[in-house]
Amino acid sequence: MEYLIYYVYEGSHLPLLIRTYLFFTFIFSALSYLIIYLRLWSGKEDQDRFKEKLGRYEWDRSNSKLIWFHGASVGETLSIIGLIKEITKINDKLEFLITSGTKTSSQVLSMRMPKNAVHQFVPIDTPGAVKLFLKHWRPDFAIWIESEVWPRLLIETSKTKIPMWLVNGSMSLRSYKKWRYAPLSMQYLYNKFEKIYLRDERSAGFLNQLGLSSENFNVYGSLKADQEKLEFRKSDLKELKKGLKEKRVWVASSTHAGEEEIVLKAHKDLLKVDKNIFLVLVPRHPERGKELMKLALSLDLKGSLRSKSKKINSTDQVHIADTLGELGLWYELTHVSFIGGSITRNGGHNPYEAILADTFIIHGPETFNFDEIYQKLDERNLGKKIINSEQLFQEVLNLFNKDKVAICFTKAKELIVSDKKKIKTLAKEISLRIERR
Repeated sequence: MEYLIYYVYEGSHLPLLIRTYLFFTFIFSALSYLIIYLRLWSGKEDQDRFKEKLGRYEWDRSNSKLIWFHGASVGETLSIIGLIKEITKINDKLEFLITSGTKTSSQVLSMRMPKNAVHQFVPIDTPGAVKLFLKHWRPDFAIWIESEVWPRLLIETSKTKIPMWLVNGSMSLRSYKKWRYAPLSMQYLYNKFEKIYLRDERSAGFLNQLGLSSENFNVYGSLKADQEKLEFRKSDLKELKKGLKEKRVWVASSTHAGEEEIVLKAHKDLLKVDKNIFLVLVPRHPERGKELMKLALSLDLKGSLRSKSKKINSTDQVHIADTLGELGLWYELTHVSFIGGSITRNGGHNPYEAILADTFIIHGPETFNFDEIYQKLDERNLGKKIINSEQLFQEVLNLFNKDKVAICFTKAKELIVSDKKKIKTLAKEISLRIERR
């Protein structure tokens, strides 16, 4: 009843879209709970931890000051780890809460979580779940990473009067086009943030056009540029190299449905030129491994699944890496990588991991998530854009036959120097702000 009273009286000042969203997520709260249980039944939710999304927690909050970071999925949450480490160097008495929405992000984070941090699933955006979340965790500082903003969670958090920042913020052309129909709603939500740090000028331009004053934000560069090189086990690398012998390896990482067939067809053509070329295919969603094995076999390609065997057979032509947390290992095997989500309309995935691992980057045309860095790579011939399997085949072949690919690695790293080391400055600003709480 208290929520209904709020919508009728206090909610009258809200933009229509926000008011409508809050009303319907209140009315259909029970349906949201049903959806969680249906996802649990289909294996899309963590059986041991799905109740976190409903606002029920097994972890107790300590008496230390708590900084809460929220990121949508794997990429966003991993970019937080380095920042937490830098903040801890300044103040080791702080504790950290990281929330995200995906099962995969939870699994990857579990391998890298600092001792003074805990991961929890973000609550569904209903009155009950959000209220329980804030009551249990009582954060002293809230930091959203990139662009996932849940209206009720943001609004209710702002009522607690804690500082809220948006870090590594971005806005794609697709998001901009959607917000053009509701600029007042965008302004209302983004004005809840005390500070906004954007990763590129394009996002700043979009926010300006939507009516947000440039006084409310500044362009800081990408937090992901300052991440550490992905880790790997040296013993695993040694074992893999033993199985691969003299084969020339290329990697297709973070691929989505619709891209793997393009990649596998390109690889089949490469094998016609050189039987010694080997592909490691790393799907964005590892659970698709068996599906991709069937696809490879349908194209008469011999292969193996990482989840079934840690060894590569001498007859294998492709290895499907359907496991989590091993991308650093696969990048270590190659100097040529195709980064997925860039032919399908997923916006392209993180190129910084490949840059730091000294791999040349091939990508599709859909790179709006990281437009600025992909554009810089292409302009300097440190990256190549392709649109089909024929072009992918040709670029991989050219790179294998290129003598000076190593020069590109150094130049690519130089491109991101301006974005690196900003994490230390940001950590100091966060530490100073929480001291004033």
